Amino acid sequence: TRIKDHLKSLAMEHRMINIDPTYMIRSIPANAGDKVYCTVLSQQAVHGAMAGYTGFSAGMVSTNYVYIPIQQVIEAGPRKVDPQGQMWYRLITSTQQPA
Repeated sequence: TRIKDHLKSLAMEHRMINIDPTYMIRSIPANAGDKVYCTVLSQQAVHGAMAGYTGFSAGMVSTNYVYIPIQQVIEAGPRKVDPQGQMWYRLITSTQQPA
């Protein structure tokens, strides 16, 4: 609320977004690939902000790092994983959980 109050005192239009912490929880430590990916995403976010972009998220699309408009991310809605599909199998294997 301190951030909201500060922005309000400056008469700045703003919107606060709460990120559910369960999206950030992993059952295994980050590996080297995860660390590199996170480093590049954070660098891309900073570069975008320093270039004056707002309302975007840094991401990867078809092996290219891109700036994605937040509105487009919101409109896409949550992704769903088929518990019988290949992506779920990869998750179970990579986190070393029982099937």
